[in-house]
Amino acid sequence: MTIVSDEPDAGPAFKERLLRDIALWQADGLISPGTAATLRERYGMARFGLGQVLRSLGLVGLIFVVCGILGLIGALSQSPVVAGVLLLGVGAAFGAAGLRYSHDPLGRYRWSSRVGLTLAVIMVTAAIAVLLSATHVEGPTLVFAAGWLILPALVFVAYRFKITFLLVLALIEFFHWVGSWTSMWGRGTYVLEVQDPRLMSAAALAVIGIGVWHEQALADRTGRFFAAYESLGLVYLDLSLLILSIDGPSTAGWVLLFTAATLGEILAGAMLRNPLLLGFGVTFLCIDGFTRFYETFWNSWEKATFFLAIGLLTFGCGAACELALRSARGREAR
Repeated sequence: MTIVSDEPDAGPAFKERLLRDIALWQADGLISPGTAATLRERYGMARFGLGQVLRSLGLVGLIFVVCGILGLIGALSQSPVVAGVLLLGVGAAFGAAGLRYSHDPLGRYRWSSRVGLTLAVIMVTAAIAVLLSATHVEGPTLVFAAGWLILPALVFVAYRFKITFLLVLALIEFFHWVGSWTSMWGRGTYVLEVQDPRLMSAAALAVIGIGVWHEQALADRTGRFFAAYESLGLVYLDLSLLILSIDGPSTAGWVLLFTAATLGEILAGAMLRNPLLLGFGVTFLCIDGFTRFYETFWNSWEKATFFLAIGLLTFGCGAACELALRSARGREAR
């Protein structure tokens, strides 16, 4: 018997969930590595291997080649309007192709459709920025105006065609619009900058709230949109609070707030049975603890003593968690 779903993303989403479950079963010792490999082969789900790496590198190269060719044509024309219109037209073509192939019933074009959508977002964004700069709109005003033009369109298309990947791109652009910047310095140093961590943390908290709402009330209509909202919102929330706990105007207060936020994520994740909230909470609580430990003892202790102490502390916390888990399982068994 063959079950056919009307939802175009049901097949890939099911395979992704099953792949995660197989990995968890193997890690927990419920199935052997051979059984896990058989299941992946049976359902056509290979691990991320050399073939996927080469394909990803080829796709990234394609993006740079297309952008380079269009930039060269725009430079030769010596007209920003011509360059902007050219980028807009080619971006629209890539977007149409990406939307078309993302809805293939057999899911044969998952990678190529995502590449098309990525190119479309890059080119349309660049085209609008070029056209606005041609009208002498520069600096923060350019970013602000371009965001109002691009973000609603991206969100509309993502919801209209139920494409989680496109929503992820929209959210990344949203956080850059709010004030997350990246820059490449000399000797290959890559820097992530948050212009206003307090504003960014408020925006990220709102995005997380939207994600929880999607998961609780709209999951049957929007699929895994909640995962995009929650994961990116948690990244920017915890990073912003971490920055404020190090360089904020009142460091002690921000340390307490950051610690409370991570504990709140753990509690909310346990209550809602949400592994994203739980995982981010545990990860950034550990980062918070190590940061405080580093700030307090790095300059005052010998390095051997520092690493020995952090190792013993980490081992002790892990052993305590293991004992607590075994005790809880024992009570449930009785």
